[in-house]
Amino acid sequence: MQIETQLLVVGAGPFGLALAACARRAGVACLVAGRTMSFWTEHMPRGMFLRSGRDWHLDTAGVHTIDAFLAARGIAAAEATPLPRDLYIEYVEWFRRANGIEPIPGMIARLERTADGEARFLATTEHGDTILRRGIDCLVISVGALADPALLARLRSAAHDGNSHILLPAGAIGGIDAIAAMRVAGLTSVRYRSRKPPVAWRGSSAERLVDLDKLTRRTVLYQGTAGEAAMLYPQNANVAAAVALAGLGFDATEVELVADPDAPGNIHEIEAEGVAGRLAIQLQGKASRTNPKTSALAALSVARALLNRHATIVI
Repeated sequence: MQIETQLLVVGAGPFGLALAACARRAGVACLVAGRTMSFWTEHMPRGMFLRSGRDWHLDTAGVHTIDAFLAARGIAAAEATPLPRDLYIEYVEWFRRANGIEPIPGMIARLERTADGEARFLATTEHGDTILRRGIDCLVISVGALADPALLARLRSAAHDGNSHILLPAGAIGGIDAIAAMRVAGLTSVRYRSRKPPVAWRGSSAERLVDLDKLTRRTVLYQGTAGEAAMLYPQNANVAAAVALAGLGFDATEVELVADPDAPGNIHEIEAEGVAGRLAIQLQGKASRTNPKTSALAALSVARALLNRHATIVI
């Protein structure tokens, strides 16, 4: 789900909440991302007193001040001098509620400029481990994010604790089921090549390597492992990550990324060899009308994964 806002405040601590309240008062649509006062509750020692006085409140309008909070609670000013940590945390929560601020849970995992050329950004939240630990299955659409070993380990641990599942759609490619089946008997090699028109590589690391607008022939942008490809080209290498997770893993899966002005679409090629035989597949996907980096099939793959959750026969 995507939510549009004029202002995104990353962090739900005192200053983030104060900024959000000020923005809203000025008529600016605002969202806050983060867990309210998590740094204070988890890292500031109990029994601590603030060096700042009661005038160190969060309201630029001077309404929801610390003194106003103390009066509402029936606490004498002398009891809050110096200001105890726990009482300050209570004040911030009171301030948050008074201003109707409801932070989006989770951390911002990625912040990227949108491809439309406007001064806009796309922020991706990260809270899959919380969902999995509650016993709820999680469908991961940006599979390339799992190239981060720490994130993958954290999600796996959370799924184990919650007896839940991490669901990975095949995305823009076919043959994932065959690769996973071949892995049971033993795989010796897996190679993946992505060949796309130059426009599909705009806004990526490719722009630092070549002039995409002047390419006249096929150009290799990257050769290496699936793990590195997914980290360097996060918007283009979800398929590489899916192939890696189905087969030999991020470090042993070979990847080649190519910009080709003659490519008729987003071309995906996979070769795999193992005890059970050899697989070779090429898929020519039509680029998404709204995002040339991905194929229309990727969205259909997600739809299929959701439909399978309620299907009598699952393929």
